[in-house]
Amino acid sequence: MAVTYVEATNTVIVSEVTSTQSIVVTDNTRVGPTGATGATGATGATGATGATGATGANGEPGVSITAANIVSGNLVLTFSNTATLDVGNVVGPAGATGATGTAGPAGANGVDGSNGISVTSANVVSGNLVLTFSNSAIVDVGNVTGLTGATGATGPAGANGVDGSNGISITVANVTSGNLIITFSNTATADAGNVAAFASNATNLTTGTLDMARLPAIVNVSTTINVGNSTSNVAITSGNITLTGNLTGNTNGFTIGYLDVPQNFTNTSFQLALTDRGKHIYSANGTTQTITIANNATVAFPVGSAISIVLNGAGSITVARGSGVSLYLAANSTSADRTIAAYGMATLLKVATDTWFINGAGVT
Repeated sequence: MAVTYVEATNTVIVSEVTSTQSIVVTDNTRVGPTGATGATGATGATGATGATGATGANGEPGVSITAANIVSGNLVLTFSNTATLDVGNVVGPAGATGATGTAGPAGANGVDGSNGISVTSANVVSGNLVLTFSNSAIVDVGNVTGLTGATGATGPAGANGVDGSNGISITVANVTSGNLIITFSNTATADAGNVAAFASNATNLTTGTLDMARLPAIVNVSTTINVGNSTSNVAITSGNITLTGNLTGNTNGFTIGYLDVPQNFTNTSFQLALTDRGKHIYSANGTTQTITIANNATVAFPVGSAISIVLNGAGSITVARGSGVSLYLAANSTSADRTIAAYGMATLLKVATDTWFINGAGVT
């Protein structure tokens, strides 16, 4: 290698020497400034490999996975040292339903079941549906007949019928020798029997016997025939009386009534009238309605008057008391206006001058 040695102001240039050579000064003259560093020399050859070192100590035993299970969608690992680790959810969302597979072969026929029970007949008896089954059992299902609907509107008048033949009327009625002799428009006569209390041209039969069997042809009587008076009666001994008009009067002190319960249909509020006695008020109201009971001084209903009220609708009916009227719900000692609820039914009964009772279903 080349060595430059500088001492004071003198520069000594030493020739290239090896590590075992001496430094020889070839010139001790002054020199100029140091030149640039020369290029790095080539790398020397690699030295020989050293001897192998001693073996190191054994490491700790390794830990391995002994089991891997999916629990509730999570991956749980078990290790050889018995430790466990829940890695977390590893189950993805359910995939779309796959296409339906081809149908499998038909299975063998199962054993026949026991015979079922069927309905053999269904009849409505007194408004109830009665079922008869194949095992002879009978079941009454209950009422299936609805309430009678409201009366429909009156239809148009029919064409005039063919004129009937002229009827036979009474033209003359005389009492002859105590007997009533009737002369008809067809010139026929009839002896009605003894009417001793009749004087000539009398208009009332007040005693004696009227034999209806002897008046088979009496029709079109346009006048009033009064039978009996306050002190005596007249017996009708045979035959029938057929009326096409109205029969008014009393029986055993009570007004002659109806075989049925006639209907008075109305959806409007009103005050009960004498003509409502023995009838039923029928309403199909869907709202509120008031029926008022007037006091005896206003409408003199006889004691014993009975009126029914039927509500075939979703509304309600208030039965209101007129001035001085007491109205009691059966088994209740308080007089008050009463309400009939939707599809309810009640009956009013007059028991004293201004006292009425009410009872029925849906009445409060």
